[in-house]
Amino acid sequence: MFSHKNTSRSVRTISDDLLKIAQFILDKVKFYAPYSSNTNIIEEISAEQPIHRLLWINAMRARNDQDGIRQLILSWDIDISSNVPDEHYESGRIKINRDQVNIVNLSNYLQSECQAEDYHIELNEQSQVVEIECTLTDLNNYVYDEIESLEFKEKRKNKSDYTIKERVESITKRLAQWGIGNCSDLSQAAIGLLMHYPSQGFAELNLPGIKTSVSIETFSIDNDDHEFVVINRKADSDINNPKKWGDDVVILDPWVGECYMLNDALSGSRKTLSVEYIFDGSTYKIEDSGFIAEGASDHWKATHSEFELFELTPRVLHPEEKIPWADSNTLQMNNGC
Repeated sequence: MFSHKNTSRSVRTISDDLLKIAQFILDKVKFYAPYSSNTNIIEEISAEQPIHRLLWINAMRARNDQDGIRQLILSWDIDISSNVPDEHYESGRIKINRDQVNIVNLSNYLQSECQAEDYHIELNEQSQVVEIECTLTDLNNYVYDEIESLEFKEKRKNKSDYTIKERVESITKRLAQWGIGNCSDLSQAAIGLLMHYPSQGFAELNLPGIKTSVSIETFSIDNDDHEFVVINRKADSDINNPKKWGDDVVILDPWVGECYMLNDALSGSRKTLSVEYIFDGSTYKIEDSGFIAEGASDHWKATHSEFELFELTPRVLHPEEKIPWADSNTLQMNNGC
C-alpha cells in the first residue's frame, strides 16, 4: 500500500522533482494500458487499425452498457497485442444470444444500418429475437454509434455534466480494465493520476512532495489528432508560443512513451519522436486542466480508498480468446508483439 510520509529532500530544483513525478506517472499509465488503439509511428498515424482494436477501444469508452454488450465483449479476452489478427476478425461472424445480453437494440441497428447478407437474426415463434449472427465490424459500428461514448457524450445517467476529475478517474479505471487507450485516453489518465498524487509524495518510492500548486493540462495538436500533457506552464503564457511557457515546464507524452524538459526540446538537445511530433509549428488547444495533488473527486472519495487509483490491477492476457465465432469454437491467441 502507498503512504504519504514526507520524503527526505536534498538540494533539487522543481524541474528535478517534476520530471521524476512525470516519469512515475508515465510508467503507471503504460503499466495500465500497454497497448494503443492506434500506432505511435508518425508515418502510420492515419493507417487503418485492426478491427479488434477498434472494437476494444470503443467498448472500453462506452458509458451506457444497459444492454450488457460492453461486458460481453470484455469476457471474450480479445488479443489486442496482435497487430495482424486471425482472418476471422475481418471475415467471420460471431454469435450473440439473448441469454447473454439484451440484443433487441442491436437487432434493430443491424436491420436499419447494415446489409442484409451481413447478418442473420433468429426469431422464435413469438417473433422475439433469440440469436444474432453479425460481423465484428458491424458490432463495432453499433458500439460506436449507439452506445454513448465518453469521448462524445460525457454525461451521467441523470444528465448532469461530468466533472473533469470524475471523467479522468473513470478513464483511468477503464484503461487498467481493458489494457488499451489512445493518446487522449492515456493523457487524461495521466492528469487523473497527477491530481491524485499526494502533496507529501510517496516516501517508499523515493518520490518527492509538491509544495506549490503546479498546473497540469492536456494539450491537443490542431489538425493532428494527438494529445499530451504540459506540466507547470505559466498561467498567463501564450499557449501557441512554447518559448513563453516557463523554464521549469515538463512535457509528458504517454502515447509515445516520453517525458522531458521543455527547454531540452526547444534547445534542440533532445530530438525524439515526441519532440518531432509536438513541436512542428502546430497550434494547440487546452482540453483539460487542473493541479498536481489537488485531490480526488467527491464521488471517488465516497467509494474508493485514498490511493486506489495507483493500485488498480491491469488487464492480463489469457491463453485463448473466447470469441463465439459462428463456424468454430474458440480461437487460439496470436502471440504477436
